[in-house]
Amino acid sequence: MALPTNVQQTVERYLNSNLALLLNQNPLYSRSNKKFMNFQNEVGQLGTTVGFSLPYRVTANNSLAGGFQPAEQRKKTMTVDTPWSVKLAYNDLEWLYNFDKYQDDIQKSVVAELGVKAEMTIASKIVPNTFRYYTKAGSTTIDSFQKLSEAITQFRTFGAAPYNTMGFLPDIDVDPIIGSGLSQFVPDRNEKLALDWKLGTYKGVPWHQSNLLPVHTAGNVGQLGTTLTVTTEATNAAGAITGITVSGATTDPDAIKANDVFTFNDPTSGTKPRFLTFIGHEISSAVVQNSAVADAASVTNLMDITFSYPLYPTPDLVATAANKRNLNVNTLVGLTLNVEPSHRVGFLISGDAMYCAMPRLPETNPYDSKSVIDPSTGAAMRMYWGFIPAPGETSAPTQGVVHDFVQGAEIVNEYAFRLCFPL
Repeated sequence: MALPTNVQQTVERYLNSNLALLLNQNPLYSRSNKKFMNFQNEVGQLGTTVGFSLPYRVTANNSLAGGFQPAEQRKKTMTVDTPWSVKLAYNDLEWLYNFDKYQDDIQKSVVAELGVKAEMTIASKIVPNTFRYYTKAGSTTIDSFQKLSEAITQFRTFGAAPYNTMGFLPDIDVDPIIGSGLSQFVPDRNEKLALDWKLGTYKGVPWHQSNLLPVHTAGNVGQLGTTLTVTTEATNAAGAITGITVSGATTDPDAIKANDVFTFNDPTSGTKPRFLTFIGHEISSAVVQNSAVADAASVTNLMDITFSYPLYPTPDLVATAANKRNLNVNTLVGLTLNVEPSHRVGFLISGDAMYCAMPRLPETNPYDSKSVIDPSTGAAMRMYWGFIPAPGETSAPTQGVVHDFVQGAEIVNEYAFRLCFPL
């Protein structure tokens, strides 16, 4: 009975002391919104999915008269559906001579491995939840403070929450930006850059770097730089544009890949397509962009692309959808567009709109277990262990040790902005 007691003391010490280390090495997880970390404890909660509210949408009328407008309650959901575990087994001699002596080193390696998976669970939500982006297809990479500033401005001009804006960059793309800054005459800033070679806070945005940000592989349209032309558009009952039919890609089964992002180009004459501001519904400087929900194949020069973010034009909407207007033109037909080629992904986010949940897992009776929640972040990890008798005469008994957690993550697309770094 002494062995489980000793291991339990080690588990408690090791989990409490190393969870914070895990999070410090994973900027997405450590800076995610933990509001719903243990939503299973909320009164009335059933199942593994939680819904949370988004801001209401309204529209102002240029009159003191007129009827009442509807208030739309919007929501998004997050599901805890991503389990991770490391399962180790030892025979009696290994347990006696290896685990007991090197358990701290073994457990730190386990925490580091699981920490990467916790980070990747959040990182996997970036690409499918970013429909606006910088840079435009075919342009140079973000390699200077000026371009970083342009990206921030493009992000904010559509409308961004005025608090908790954060930026995340692929680590390999940080050095060129810092190098460009050191060539400028900004003594105070450059002294800090040269000392620690970190971006720190720039234009009111704290910047973090990671080697775990995703890579998006584009379809052939993006890779080849093909320009597409909108021939028709699909709309829903409210009048929103939910997709388009385009020409220009000849016949290609791999023309568009899910989560490809694209920009609608300005016409040679007429109104330039622009997003309306998210609040106020006024014309902004943000070019109209979107992303594809699914792969799309071009057949005899025609292809259907479904939008991830519906576009509500002006003025062709039913009355109940007026508060959703986000487009300054009433049609996309005739416009051309270009798709971003394959890229490493960075991103900007504001308003605590990057959510994560890691609920505390139950005990594992009859096996001994310990589940610890980090008091500062709410991160939870469980360890359980036990003796497994030999199943046959030719096999040896085993001591099994399992480290695990289950996680959910979600990003609200209206608050997020992709940064594209060419491969």
